[in-house]
Amino acid sequence: MLLVLNVGSSSIKFAVFDKQQCLYRAKVERVGEVLTYAQAMGVIIRNLKKQGILISSITHIAHRVVHGGPLRKPTVLTQGVVKMLERYVELAPLHEAPELAIVKWCLANATADNIGVFDTAFHATIPVEQFTYALPASLRKKYSIRRYGFHGLSHKSMLERATQALKKMPRRLITCHLGAGSSITAIYDGHSIDTSMGMTPLEGVVMGSRCGSIDPSLPLLIMEHEHLSPRQMLHLLNEESGFKGLVGKEDIRDVAAMRSKDSQCAIRILINQVVKYVGAYAALMGGIDAIAFSGGIGENHAEMREAILAKLAWLGVIIDKEANKKHRERIMTKDSDVAVLVVPANEEWQIAQEAMLFMRGGASVHSISQHRSNASKTIEAFAAIVFEGDDAQ
Repeated sequence: MLLVLNVGSSSIKFAVFDKQQCLYRAKVERVGEVLTYAQAMGVIIRNLKKQGILISSITHIAHRVVHGGPLRKPTVLTQGVVKMLERYVELAPLHEAPELAIVKWCLANATADNIGVFDTAFHATIPVEQFTYALPASLRKKYSIRRYGFHGLSHKSMLERATQALKKMPRRLITCHLGAGSSITAIYDGHSIDTSMGMTPLEGVVMGSRCGSIDPSLPLLIMEHEHLSPRQMLHLLNEESGFKGLVGKEDIRDVAAMRSKDSQCAIRILINQVVKYVGAYAALMGGIDAIAFSGGIGENHAEMREAILAKLAWLGVIIDKEANKKHRERIMTKDSDVAVLVVPANEEWQIAQEAMLFMRGGASVHSISQHRSNASKTIEAFAAIVFEGDDAQ
C-alpha cells in the first residue's frame, strides 16, 4: 500500500492507496503551531490504525516536494537527496522546510521506501524564452536562476480532469490555481509553456501572505531604510505581505467578510492580476479553448470567478451564472466559445499516480515529453485534526 503525504506550510493532507483505489484520506491542521511534526505523524498513524491500516502494511510513502531543483521525475528520497533538496529551502520557505522535516521523520521511523514527487516537474517543458530572466549569464549559471514554476501537481491534475470533462484534451488551456498560494499556467498541447510563479513561489499574483510580483527595487529600498537583513526581507515578502499586508487577514473568506474599502480593493487587485495573466497567456497561445479553476478560492468563491470571467468576455467567455453559483463542473453557457470548468483539487491522487507509475518502473508522463524543450535538459542544481475525532490531543 502507498501512503501519500501532502505537507503544507501548516497542515498535512494524507491518503492511502491500494493500487488505484483510495482507501482513506484526511487532513491534519495547525502543524508546527499546536502539533510538532512528530506529533502530527503520530496523529496520522493512530487514525490510519482506526481504519484498519497499520503503518507496517505501508510499503511506499510518496511525498509532495515543492521545489525539486534539477529533479524532474519521481525520485527515491535518501539522506543524500534530502541534503541536496535542503539547498532549496530558502527558495520556498513556507513549504520546503516542513516537507523535508516529515521526510526525515519517515526515513528515521518507517521501513517503507520514500518517493519524492516534485511540484516543479510539470513546468520543465517551459521554453527557454519563457524561463530565462534577463540577468548576467554568469549569475544565472552559478545559481541556476530560471523560472521553475510551482503547483505543478495541481495544474497537471486540472489538465487531466479538463480532458476527461471535455472528452478531449483542450489544445489551449489556462489553469488557475487560486488559494492561499495562487498561480496561473498556460498549457499548450498538454505541456506547460508559461506560469506565473518563478524561481520561487513568491512571483505572480497577490496571495494570502505573499506579495506576488512587485518592482524589484522595492525590497532594496525597504531593506536600506528599515535596516532589514535579507532573511528579514524574505520573511516580510513571504509571510507579512499579500492580503495579510493589505488588510491584516490572509484567508479570502475573512477578507470578503470585512466589507471595507480596503478589503474590496484587495479583492479587486487579485481579480485584475488573474485577468492580466489570462489575457497574456491567451495572446501567447493565440486564443484559449478552456479555463479551469481550482484551489480554495478557485473552487469555492463564485463571486471571484464571475468577476474574473466577466472581464474575459472579449475572449468569447459566456458564464452560466446559476451553474457558477452552484459550483458545478461546467460553468459556461452552450454559446460560450471557451469552456470554463471548476475542478476540485486532488493533489494526493496526482501524487499517487506519479508514484505508482514510478514504482512500476515506467517513465513519468512528463518525462516522455521532455523533447519539447531542449533547454530543460540542461538545468543545473542551484494542528488540529480536521476529520471527526479527538486525536489531536
